[in-house]
Amino acid sequence: MGWYKVFDAKFEIQDDDIKLCEKKPLDSYFLKFTKEFAIIKAIRDGYTATQIAKYLNLSKSAISKTYKQKVKLFEKLRDKGIFWSYSKNLNYEDAGEKLIIEYTLKYGDFDDIKLSLKLFGKRKLKKVWQESPKSDKSFIKTNLMIARVFFGMDVESD
Repeated sequence: MGWYKVFDAKFEIQDDDIKLCEKKPLDSYFLKFTKEFAIIKAIRDGYTATQIAKYLNLSKSAISKTYKQKVKLFEKLRDKGIFWSYSKNLNYEDAGEKLIIEYTLKYGDFDDIKLSLKLFGKRKLKKVWQESPKSDKSFIKTNLMIARVFFGMDVESD
């Protein structure tokens, strides 16, 4: 049992029966999810980046960036073992941006943090950092580096 995508159609196989899955209307994704998750879910359900871009009045490259780069970063981090306390099958949608950012700030390397800053934005990274990793005493040196290098803060080691 499972679903399979062939060209632009999605099929479900259950007990040797093959059934064409109907696509939900594109606007329904954006009513239930944040824009980024809606884009990812719509692409995984068979919509093209071009269709989504037209619906949102954005460029195709903006849609591709959201989907490809963020999911690729997440999968790279997951494969490195950064989400060690979660299932190995954890996916981008289930993890959520906050968890991805938090774990990147705690366990990612310099380049991972730099890419996260580019993809998620300084404001979002700083907000997540202030909510969790900043106050975690086991990450004092990392937090000093993040504050100084990525957020341009003038902080002392105490």
